[in-house]
Amino acid sequence: MMGWKRFPWGGTVLVLLFLLFLAALPLYAATVYGEDQVVIGPDEVVPDDVYVFGSSVLIQGRVEGDVYAFSRKLRIEGEVTGDVVAAAQIIDITGRVEDDVRVAGAVIRVAGAGVGDDLLAAGASVEVGRDTPIGGDVIAAAYQVLCAGDVQGNVNIGANAVELHGSIQGDARIATGEKQQGPSPLVFLPSDDVGVPRVQPGLTVGEDVRIRGNLTYHSVQPARIAAGAQIQGEVQHILPQPTRRPEREERRFGSPAWVREQVRRYVSFLFVGVLLFLLFPQGMRRLGGILRRRPASALGWGVVLFLGLLAVLFGLLFVAVLLALLFKVLTLHLLSTWSFLLGVFGDMLLIVGYYVYVTFVVPVLVPYGVLSRLDRGGFWWVIPLVVGVFLYVLLTGLPYVGWLLNVLFILAGLGVWVVWWRRRNDEPNA
Repeated sequence: MMGWKRFPWGGTVLVLLFLLFLAALPLYAATVYGEDQVVIGPDEVVPDDVYVFGSSVLIQGRVEGDVYAFSRKLRIEGEVTGDVVAAAQIIDITGRVEDDVRVAGAVIRVAGAGVGDDLLAAGASVEVGRDTPIGGDVIAAAYQVLCAGDVQGNVNIGANAVELHGSIQGDARIATGEKQQGPSPLVFLPSDDVGVPRVQPGLTVGEDVRIRGNLTYHSVQPARIAAGAQIQGEVQHILPQPTRRPEREERRFGSPAWVREQVRRYVSFLFVGVLLFLLFPQGMRRLGGILRRRPASALGWGVVLFLGLLAVLFGLLFVAVLLALLFKVLTLHLLSTWSFLLGVFGDMLLIVGYYVYVTFVVPVLVPYGVLSRLDRGGFWWVIPLVVGVFLYVLLTGLPYVGWLLNVLFILAGLGVWVVWWRRRNDEPNA
């Protein structure tokens, strides 16, 4: 009978297929568009959530659900009854969005019929058109922000240049930067029929502003507040506090700071070492014995394993990109996205695992292995552990050569696993 032992990677393959299946489930509960040019005409009604992946997206009809768009250009002229979540180079919303708008892009404009709830925007230029109703709060982070709508909630803006017009029923909290030298980043924005306003650095409050709450702004320069502006609450100008970087104590070899750093390293590695020996005493002894008897072999295989790990990292990412492109050609866009994300996630797991191993395990395993002859069983592992970790901390803390010794320790700590695997049936304990 054919068993799973014939296929050691069978479980992993099944898990990956299951995850891809889960990623595809939303396809049955939403409408997905993946063409280069996506147009939802003025007479179209989409009764589902909409996922859009394309170069140019134009929504003129009615979407009875949420819109998730990822494109170069997004234009909404129709009606969306749910949320709009989008990332695009240019975002132009002149239609009606009944719920929240959460967008990120280079040029963002919200004008016309407005937003039923909150507007959250991040980009280079964010504009809320004149008399545009916003049913909730406006939260924006950008290089420049022009807010001229009728906001029913609060306004929170962080930008280099901010200009306010229209009405705000709540409070306005603004943070602006200093005037920058050189050309404005706006000159590098994409050119399009969506005009980009020019806002002066700092805070400008127009004469048509009506703020029922308080105006609080953080800025080096005082705001330019027109005489006709009506602010019912308090106006508070908060100057930025100068940030002082703490003086960094010099950590030259033999200095008190260097000694404290090495003591911290020693205590940390010793704690990890004790924990490893309490949990895996036989495994640590066996690997330590291999390092003592075959250091050159472990070092050589360490180089091979390190290069192999690099190959796996790039290979996994290559396969993920290849699958993503394949699924995209087949118009399975969610599978395309999840294939890429799983590949990136796998690379991240390898990188984190490698970092944890070389940072915490190698400083314990390799020094112990060098002195493992002092381990005579029982709790005698304490002696080579304490002495070995001390020597490791001292040697790797030396100037000029410490980094090179640390590299050799890491390679030996990697290669010992290959030597153990090749001799796992005949390698005695330490």
